[in-house]
Amino acid sequence: MDIDGALLYSEGTTRRVYKVKDDQTEEIIRLQGWIPGNLCVTSSGELLVIMRSEDETQSKVVRYSGSTVKQRIQFDNGQPLYTGHPSPTKNKPFKPYGITTDSQRHILTVDGDKHCIHILNEDGQFLRFIDNCDLEDPYGLCVDSNDSLFVCEFYRGSVKKIKYLK
Repeated sequence: MDIDGALLYSEGTTRRVYKVKDDQTEEIIRLQGWIPGNLCVTSSGELLVIMRSEDETQSKVVRYSGSTVKQRIQFDNGQPLYTGHPSPTKNKPFKPYGITTDSQRHILTVDGDKHCIHILNEDGQFLRFIDNCDLEDPYGLCVDSNDSLFVCEFYRGSVKKIKYLK
């Protein structure tokens, strides 16, 4: 939902993002070469959309104000997005699924293949992983008003509550 209460959703096959309000559907974003995935609305009303390239070799997060691109987060200091600290479980390409933001404007994305969550600052710089919670195939996530993180695990069919801020 956006700040006006409209439903926002992405459609991968058409490569579009839509807004539904008062039973009216409006196309707000049309992509070429990229497939939209999950999305979220920030506290300031901007839209963050996870995207992957058609050949599935790259991922990025794009920040929109309305249908205008405000920021592309694809690299971190020239390295592929979400590099972080080397680890045997994190040497696969990044494949983000869920995305959300918290009260400190951090961007949190879930990487089901690496069984972890990436935390970035609002400028897209990697801060840290959450990978110590026995996450298995995490898929969706959200943060409540107390900054508790809820993560659903795809195959387990469970939801975990994680306190991640100090």
